[in-house]
Amino acid sequence: MPRRRQPEVGPRGPVTASCAGCDARWTDAATTHCGSCHQSWPTVVGFDDHLVDCPAHPVIAARRVRSADTSAQVAVG
Repeated sequence: MPRRRQPEVGPRGPVTASCAGCDARWTDAATTHCGSCHQSWPTVVGFDDHLVDCPAHPVIAARRVRSADTSAQVAVG
């Protein structure tokens, strides 16, 4: 009986992750993949270096400041 919402298991081996924008699949947890230009690297270091010159120019969201960090500041007055 096929499972609902899950793709059928094909002849491929176990997959740790895949890209929704291309057919890339990988099993090594350390592998990184650019969702904009769809290139892959064996480490995070290669991916970080790539982001500066990515031909697809991905939009990288600014880091949010947690509200708990700002609540620790006490106003003196």
